[in-house]
Amino acid sequence: AKTMNSWKEQLRPLFGLLVAMGSVAGCDDPFSLSWASEPAIAQVYTLSNPWPNLPSAFDFVFRTPVRIEVPGATGTWDMAFDSDEVGFHVLPPGALGVLDSEAGVVRIDGLAFAEVTSAPEEDDVFILDRPVALEVGIVYVVRTREEIGFYGEPCNWYAKLQPLELDTSTGLVRFAYDVNPNCGDRALVPPN
Repeated sequence: AKTMNSWKEQLRPLFGLLVAMGSVAGCDDPFSLSWASEPAIAQVYTLSNPWPNLPSAFDFVFRTPVRIEVPGATGTWDMAFDSDEVGFHVLPPGALGVLDSEAGVVRIDGLAFAEVTSAPEEDDVFILDRPVALEVGIVYVVRTREEIGFYGEPCNWYAKLQPLELDTSTGLVRFAYDVNPNCGDRALVPPN
């Protein structure tokens, strides 16, 4: 029986299949995941909402609401939401004392959701450690925490969100969002 002497030889058929699939799909980069810009709708509640045990954070990597009050939730979410007498806020982990997260947010004024086509190139514009005012109709760009990508490399994902409803009586935050599935890629609309 023939044995393969290295992991590279074992992965060669899989790599060939991926290249072939990328060629058939018309992709220039066989490692780029194709996607269609179809914003999803999410619903979470503020940390100060009157009812316990409701999700008050969102994981943009896995696209799911998260209850951050449960043990082990640290490091599994990118943005939390809260409100006070001033208004609603989006909170990166650093604003809640989680200092080992790279998740950040930046507010984009003057552009519609579809017009925000990429995340800012400058990493220092992302707010990591304080609340950012949340307003209906405004677009926000999110850089996620670092996670391991599809091919085993650590990276961040980029997303955009736009609040659709902020309910002061229930603490409800409903927003549209879209996430680029390619880690490290700052594009917020798919290539043509």
